[in-house]
Amino acid sequence: MYAFIRFIKLDIWTKRICLLGAFLLIGKLLFLLFSDIHIHAIEDWYIAQNLSDGKGYTIHDHVTALKTPIYPLFLTFFAMLPDVTGTLLASASQHILLFITNILLMWALTLQYGRKYGNIIGLLFLVHPAYFYYPFILESTALTVPLSVLYLFIVMRYLYGRTKINNWLRYSIGWILALCQPIFFPIICMSMIVKRKSDSYVSLLFPIIISFMIVFSPWIYRNKLVFDSIVVFKSPFWMNIYEGFYPSNGIASKYISKENQTTIDSLRNMYNDVKMEQYYKPIVMNTIVDYPAEYVMLSIDRFKQFWTIPHRYDNNIFSFSIFISRIIPQFLLTIGVLLSTLVLIKYRERHNFSTIYVHTFLLISILYVSIIYSLTQSSNIRFKLDIEWIELLLLYPLFEYISVDILKKKNPRLN
Repeated sequence: MYAFIRFIKLDIWTKRICLLGAFLLIGKLLFLLFSDIHIHAIEDWYIAQNLSDGKGYTIHDHVTALKTPIYPLFLTFFAMLPDVTGTLLASASQHILLFITNILLMWALTLQYGRKYGNIIGLLFLVHPAYFYYPFILESTALTVPLSVLYLFIVMRYLYGRTKINNWLRYSIGWILALCQPIFFPIICMSMIVKRKSDSYVSLLFPIIISFMIVFSPWIYRNKLVFDSIVVFKSPFWMNIYEGFYPSNGIASKYISKENQTTIDSLRNMYNDVKMEQYYKPIVMNTIVDYPAEYVMLSIDRFKQFWTIPHRYDNNIFSFSIFISRIIPQFLLTIGVLLSTLVLIKYRERHNFSTIYVHTFLLISILYVSIIYSLTQSSNIRFKLDIEWIELLLLYPLFEYISVDILKKKNPRLN
């Protein structure tokens, strides 16, 4: 706690950004309290309500593994309260988490790149329209992003901090993040091999394995008991690919027969989501075999949707909210990341191995997540928001080029 306060107090601009964040947080909490805003909540909240009511981990009267347990468990305490009060307090807690997340992000980047860049990214994250608004929605991204930044901060403190970070804590947070957002699992695994020179891989192997078992075993064991099946993360694999053949909600697919669509709709009312996988799989496999070229084109289109706007928002693409929260930030960040990567390639001899490694690792991670969603479905804005903050981290080579090669050359007093 002392280190947290000291980090904020040491720099005037860090202090100002934190004060701005606190001011915005108070404003949003007052807005929550006195406005009639409707807090959007779907599957995770329904599961949390059932848990709080003693009905178990269920949804729509079926046992489920549709969602991993981390976010529903987070919501369970709030679901014990009256519905409106619970959703308001859950949203308020998410706003507070995002405020703390911004400070941790600045701190992590200060350790890696220096105070100025940490402050700039902290300010950009603070005013990012989508992250500014998203805590009003009860969906898992509101917890995935704080957990991701917390994990990044712990890794940076482990590598560059003066105080020793407990490896058990580092790995446990990593596995909790992986269970919260399963698509991150390979990224988390790769990041866990990062070590200090003083540590050996053999000494790290034991806490990696044991912490994995501690985090995942209860969930895997529950799924084995309930479904008689090994479900490590969540059930919808074939379901996601199946849904990806539909251009948008309520619009029929050109590639799946009406007979199969009717069958699936009927079976959904009869079986839980784990059992439904066996019905999705043959339909998906046959559709890909029958329409291979179309599946490739659909995947390319979903990649484009992931980096722009899902088709479900096509009619509102130029509305004020979509234009401000998605079009402008995505356009600026995409251009910024491309320019930053080109600058890093051109001036790579200036940068140390750590900068090049981190940039490459994060860039590959973003592309990996993009490809996974393009092969399945990318119908929700929140899918991109899970990783959009990482694009801010990729701007460092561009920031250094502008500050060193442009501003300081034009104004020697900045040196």
